[in-house]
Amino acid sequence: MAASASSSEERELALIEKVEFRIALADDDIKLQSLLATYLAPLLLKLGSDYVNVRNRVVSICQHVKARTKPQNIQLPCAALVRQFQDHQDSRLIRHFDLVFLQQGFSRLSHPERVKLLPVFTAGISKLSSVPTSEASVIFYLFLQTLSDFDFPPKDSTEDRNLRGHLGLSKDDASYLSHWTGKLFQFRTASSDANSVSLTRDEQEFLTVAGKDGAWNAASLANAKYACTKLLSSRTFEDSERLIPTLLASADQNSRISSLAEETLKRVLPEIDINESLMIRSLLDLYFGSAIHATASSPAALRIRILGILSKASSCTSFTTEIKYIATQDLLSNASSYGREALKLRSAIVQFLIMIAREASQPELAAISEDVLNSLKEFLDQQYADRSSSEQADLRGRCFVLMGLLASASAQALLEPELKILKWLFNCLAEERDKQVAFSISEALSSCLSPLQKTEQANVTDSLRDLLFELSDTPAEYLNSGAVMHCVLRFANRCLPADDVYARWVNLAILASIRHQSFEILEEAQKGLDPYWLKLGQDVPSRTVLPDFPTMASFVFEQRADSLSNMKLSIIVVRFLRQCLLCWSLAQAGRKFEFTIDWQSKLDVAVRQDYGIRTSIYKGLQIYAENREWDLVMRPFSLCCHVAVSEVQYLRDCARIISEIAFVAPADLLKRIASSFAALRSGILANDTDARTEAAQAFGLLASHSANSDEALSQPTDQLFEVARNHQSATGASLNRVHGSIIALAHLIGRRHYYDQQSGLAKDFSIELLQIIFTILAKSANAQLVEAALQGLSQLCMFSAVDCSEIERFERFENLMPKLTKFAKDGNGFAVHAIGHLTIILDEVSQQDLLVQAQNALHELHEIRQPETQLAVGEALTVSACGWDSAAMEAYLPMTASKPKRRSRRRTLEQLLERVLKDCRTTKPTLKKASVIWLLCFIQFCGNQVEVQTRLKDFQTAFKRCLADRDELVQESASRGLGLVYEKGSRELKDDLVRDLVSTFSSNKAEMSGTVNDDTQLFEPGTLPTGEGSVSTYKDVMSLASEVGDPSLVYR
Repeated sequence: MAASASSSEERELALIEKVEFRIALADDDIKLQSLLATYLAPLLLKLGSDYVNVRNRVVSICQHVKARTKPQNIQLPCAALVRQFQDHQDSRLIRHFDLVFLQQGFSRLSHPERVKLLPVFTAGISKLSSVPTSEASVIFYLFLQTLSDFDFPPKDSTEDRNLRGHLGLSKDDASYLSHWTGKLFQFRTASSDANSVSLTRDEQEFLTVAGKDGAWNAASLANAKYACTKLLSSRTFEDSERLIPTLLASADQNSRISSLAEETLKRVLPEIDINESLMIRSLLDLYFGSAIHATASSPAALRIRILGILSKASSCTSFTTEIKYIATQDLLSNASSYGREALKLRSAIVQFLIMIAREASQPELAAISEDVLNSLKEFLDQQYADRSSSEQADLRGRCFVLMGLLASASAQALLEPELKILKWLFNCLAEERDKQVAFSISEALSSCLSPLQKTEQANVTDSLRDLLFELSDTPAEYLNSGAVMHCVLRFANRCLPADDVYARWVNLAILASIRHQSFEILEEAQKGLDPYWLKLGQDVPSRTVLPDFPTMASFVFEQRADSLSNMKLSIIVVRFLRQCLLCWSLAQAGRKFEFTIDWQSKLDVAVRQDYGIRTSIYKGLQIYAENREWDLVMRPFSLCCHVAVSEVQYLRDCARIISEIAFVAPADLLKRIASSFAALRSGILANDTDARTEAAQAFGLLASHSANSDEALSQPTDQLFEVARNHQSATGASLNRVHGSIIALAHLIGRRHYYDQQSGLAKDFSIELLQIIFTILAKSANAQLVEAALQGLSQLCMFSAVDCSEIERFERFENLMPKLTKFAKDGNGFAVHAIGHLTIILDEVSQQDLLVQAQNALHELHEIRQPETQLAVGEALTVSACGWDSAAMEAYLPMTASKPKRRSRRRTLEQLLERVLKDCRTTKPTLKKASVIWLLCFIQFCGNQVEVQTRLKDFQTAFKRCLADRDELVQESASRGLGLVYEKGSRELKDDLVRDLVSTFSSNKAEMSGTVNDDTQLFEPGTLPTGEGSVSTYKDVMSLASEVGDPSLVYR
């Protein structure tokens, strides 16, 4: 066995000696180069021999060869040495001498020879991971030198697509190159301003070729990086393999490198699934660096690009720990830096967090929202020290957008008892200079609405109420006081109940503070006082009501009384309290009021014209008086009077409110407020016609009450007469004062006579006022004075303050009627009412001829085409027929007053009904139209009279005949009339009316003017929707009535 080993050793030594002998015989460099090309690599292979003598002998020869190859013209077999190095990872000695001769020969290679060496380096380069760093670094360094000389084929060419195969790259080789090229982009030379803080010590050693001095300078390193960038941009790597190194290259300070890398990224990113968990993990590890190896996080430029990619990866929302770190550490750590790159990094962080807020699940948001919100707040507080640049303004705006998203998606941080985040947002909005940022803050606040609407935490709601109450007094000098007001209104109107007095006060206060603010604020404040709009604006259903009047009034006058020195606020408060009082009184009386889109106008009309509504309000106030004193009602009334005296611009509203309260007030309340007439004296002389008229009417209504003595009324009456007596010489503003004085005197004297027929004031002044009235009617050409005179005549006659004989002292009755008729035909509606009210003082028997004259005068007015005039004529006819028993007169008396004693009207109503029913059959269009409207007035205002009840079937027949008339107004009036006929009848009569109407429609006889068949359109399409269409024709109506088994639907 020993002999065999000896023989093997001897053979190896003999072989080595032959190689040595040949090398020694080479007498020139060319022969030596040729021999080394053949034998150098095999010779070095013997360094792996098991025999010491063999290895020593090879080392000795290597020293000789090294000395012989010092001339630079001698080329060494570099390719063979590289392959041998990669293939013999288990022999350090072989690798060492491979490297020695490789380094010696590499520098002597020409450019083409180096290029040919590139595939030798790349094929199997992953094996370097198994050798010491000191050796692997040399091979990688030489690879980079070779790569720098390589001419890459054109992009997407055949050579480019085949480059990976040409380089012999396996999956492991590509991964190895991807890793170390990425590290190369993080590497900086020792002379560079930046350092390689993102690299570990081992990585630094590898890239510096085991610490070799002068291995890199700035130029050579830049060339190597650029060569690697070109390699990454080629088809050598798969997209997933080159993403990270290309991303690192894109952050390089050398624009040549970063530009090419960015171009590559644009092609790579669309092809990669960035939502893959390992990819996100790799990007985050690159972003944060390595805590294990004590490497710092990546440079700002790189982190900006990483965040840009992560902002498109919705799956990264699950990395909550990393997200919180980015928000709480990275954002704040750069807060004091104002460089452009730092600003870009903060912008990238915020954009990334915005994506997280939009894409994260509820549990994920719950895990990060509180920390992120607090971090953003701290960051913005630091930023507000310097708000000069537009970039910073944009960043602040996006920060607020992010806060809004987080607040809306996760209410945990927002809904803490003190509402710190919400208060802070309002403060930021008030002080923000940039309009766009202010808009972003407003949007962020809007995002907080939904959580606050849905919260059931009483302490949070209380805090919100206090905050909004405080902010409603935001001083106008704030930069964005308007924006603050708008947001305050939105929170008050959407997050607090409709009957919350604090929320309604916020709307009142802000509405009063608006001067030149935007329309949005005005609209929002008005909606906040409207239960209909409040219901539409709240996601969470709440009671659609106004606040209880006692609660609202107590709050206003006990907690906010000091604010009522502002007259604008006072009138707004009075208007709102008036609505609260009316609606609350209706509710107390058990009458439900529907808050529809036009509820305010409906309430206004109902209070003036609907006797049932007024009765319910009166009953509600009586119920109020049973449990409380009148102080809470008197306070807004007194405030209303104060405003009327102080601000003429609010006079009209104040006077109207005073009149309304006087009309519905119980006796005790009316007695209390009667003495307030003095507040309206100045309003009677105002220049605004509507305000003056309202004030005059309210004055007469209050002053005429029996609680006021003749002595108390003497002076104001004398003063008004002093003005009225100047009617002939008055001009300009004086005419306005005369107009107001006449109306006020007429309301005062007429109603005073009603309250106390023995009143000396009524007796003493009625004749003088009548004289002034007839003088104006006879001589004045001023339309305003004529209107005042006509109103005055109406009031005196309505309450029988004068009689026919007193009137005929100034004008014969047969002359008066034509004059009033002419005024009416000229378009003066007051003349129509005057004729009707004038008949109240006429006796049906002894003054029948005068009564007929008045009725004929009214009949002449059928030629006037305006429907409004015909309605007034119809109302006047009902008054002439029934006097105070006409429901049209209910609007003139307070609820506490009883109807004046009726003059006998036994035959007049019956005669008028006969005449109007006959006129409904006329062929004269104007008379027929007027007659149908008059007949409608009779059923509306006199429907309870026996004479009307006994002729309901005649009414029905008349209205039926007009249903198919060509004139739409006639049709509409007839349709409305049929409905009223049905409403006024008894149960038995209703059944008869329905049968009669249905049989009329069903028969083949043409009982109407024109015919109604199945296709006759009764309603416009869409007027009566059914879900599957709409009811429009006669056939539709009959079918619907048949389906539900209710023939009365024909009427309804």
